[in-house]
Amino acid sequence: MEPRSYSLIITISKRIDSLVSVLGVLKNHDAVITHLESRPSRTPTDEDNEIDYFIQFSVLSDFSPDTFVAILQEFVVSASLVSGSEPSSCLSDSTPWFPRSIADVAQCCTTLFKYGSELTPDHPGYGDKEYQVRRKEIAVIAKRYQYGRPIPRMEYTAKEIETCFVCLKCRGKIFSSQVKLYPTHACKEYNKHFPSLFSECGYREDNIPQLEDVSRYLKAKTDWQLWPVIGWISARDFLNSLAFRVFPTTQYIRHHSKPFYTPEPDICHELIGHAPLFCDSAFAQFSQEIGLASLAISDEWIDNLASLYWFTVEFGLVNEGGSPKAYGAGLLSGNEELQYCITDCPERRLLDIGEIIVTKYPETGLQPLYFVASSLEDMRDQMSAFSKSIPRPFCVIYDHINQKVEVQTAVV
Repeated sequence: MEPRSYSLIITISKRIDSLVSVLGVLKNHDAVITHLESRPSRTPTDEDNEIDYFIQFSVLSDFSPDTFVAILQEFVVSASLVSGSEPSSCLSDSTPWFPRSIADVAQCCTTLFKYGSELTPDHPGYGDKEYQVRRKEIAVIAKRYQYGRPIPRMEYTAKEIETCFVCLKCRGKIFSSQVKLYPTHACKEYNKHFPSLFSECGYREDNIPQLEDVSRYLKAKTDWQLWPVIGWISARDFLNSLAFRVFPTTQYIRHHSKPFYTPEPDICHELIGHAPLFCDSAFAQFSQEIGLASLAISDEWIDNLASLYWFTVEFGLVNEGGSPKAYGAGLLSGNEELQYCITDCPERRLLDIGEIIVTKYPETGLQPLYFVASSLEDMRDQMSAFSKSIPRPFCVIYDHINQKVEVQTAVV
């Protein structure tokens, strides 16, 4: 009988008896361990007393994956088991390219969808030569970025700093009008993590934070990191990046002529709207679930996931004590819409992923419709269940220790 190999990813307690129990289960199945790695857990629970293990092993005897996992459940917090050989029949010439490791994300972050330094006539900065030259300087910095190296530090001009804070209605005060809304308008997770960015990442009234400082902080909190991009990348490339806990981030500032409007994400939107919630384990896991679901799926399903992202990560609300609170970055970085979204003017519906993916939305102006989740944890669980319904002829498993995905035939 030929040996068959498997990959096992588990989260267990740091107590030595937990590991001993898992090794005992492997021994009872006559397994031969071929590779073993460990690291502190970055699972949604984010408990200090948990650790992740990546174990590759082979078995010669008759082996029942269902029985094996059922026995493991007594000793582990979570377990993912996949067969160790990649099915050649799963991938074909028609399968869309997708990143297999975090290093491959570079290909996602360098292919421009629109804008960047070449602006179209409808952009507020079109015709401003000085602004376009500056955009090209910033684009070159992002284009030269290589994975594994520190993100280059930017020296923002006085005009850029002023524009950034005017867009948040700060004018010399620490996000004055915006911050005053957060206790009553933002979700509890945002209010929990936002203050830490002041002490840890250089958020203050006269400074635009550096991506490297924010990225390092997120990496330590939830294993997410920022990756500088030169402009607006495609929905597929953007969503694929999320699968590896990478958030593509712009470094340029919107045009000073319209500080309260930008047709594209700029650094104000990224650092004020998105970054604080990537500190939260449930939100971080939800965002990665969207990314994993996007790998190697059809263009139609990419459009569906883009709608899901829009109505949740960008413009989502969550129910807290019977009141809607904002967790969407488009709301948290926009003073006017943050106030508007909880009034009686827009329509609000309970979160329903099936409904969201077929719902159209305007890309500019105030949103006429918002979806309200019962909690970020429920949103994450719904996403996990929904991703299993997306047509794909194979199973994608994320190896968070080596930061790569394995294409396997699912056995559990």
